[in-house]
Amino acid sequence: KIKIMKKLLSMLGLSLLNIFGYAQAYYTASQVREILGCKDDETISQCKTRLRNVKLSYEDSVKREIEWKKYEMARNQREDWEKEKERRDKLSPEEREKEDIERRLRLEAEKKKKVDGGMDFNAGALYSNISGTEPDYNPLVGVQLGVHVQVIPLSDDIHLGVGLEYSMQGGKSESHDYVPGGNYSISSVATRLGYLNFPILVRHQRNEHGFFAEAGLQPGLLLNAKKKGDDNVKDNFKKFDVGIPVGIGYKFKNKISVGVKAIPGLMNINKNTGIKKRNFVSALRVSYSL
Repeated sequence: KIKIMKKLLSMLGLSLLNIFGYAQAYYTASQVREILGCKDDETISQCKTRLRNVKLSYEDSVKREIEWKKYEMARNQREDWEKEKERRDKLSPEEREKEDIERRLRLEAEKKKKVDGGMDFNAGALYSNISGTEPDYNPLVGVQLGVHVQVIPLSDDIHLGVGLEYSMQGGKSESHDYVPGGNYSISSVATRLGYLNFPILVRHQRNEHGFFAEAGLQPGLLLNAKKKGDDNVKDNFKKFDVGIPVGIGYKFKNKISVGVKAIPGLMNINKNTGIKKRNFVSALRVSYSL
């Protein structure tokens, strides 16, 4: 009954005294008495006092019920602890040691289970560039989407994981076009490179949530390349690249992680002889773990 009363009062959103105040503002004294259910021998002031006492009595009964439940829970926990202690006292030292080992192994297995096989879905914005010799490139904003799975525990705090990501990167170069009259116009042309990357990362994280650091190796395949005015731009770049991802981040208790990562490229991605070009990517990422 108390639970039902509490739910009804929560839905109404008003205490009995607030109802009295609203009723007194819009109705006559006789209507107020009828709405609030005042007794025949009560004045409005006495009715108000009675309603206040009802409210206080209800709040007090709810508090007593909460305290009683806390007491029952503590008593049950105490009884369970005493029963477990009594059972353990009857065991031999060898049996107690065996139980302790089994319990420790079970806890370690549960801890590893929380990490092993965990799948992270990643999405983020990246700031990429193509460094090297001519032409000079300016940074370009892109996106990165992917999934990452932690597969091998190397220790309690370190795990090896693999992933699959699509990364839209590249850079902007300046184009100098001749204008009749002996002048040149300068325009910025974006070269967009779409890579399918396979990051292999070692992550260090002491707890299920909190700060983490990761580093590894990232092979990538060039899927597409676009540049305004050049339909064959993909032929100018190598199909394979390797980067070194290094990053830090923070994982919250709600399974959401945020982090930053830098990925300098190791290989010359340009096919032309004598001209070296390398990818460089910095990314801000958000992940959700299953």
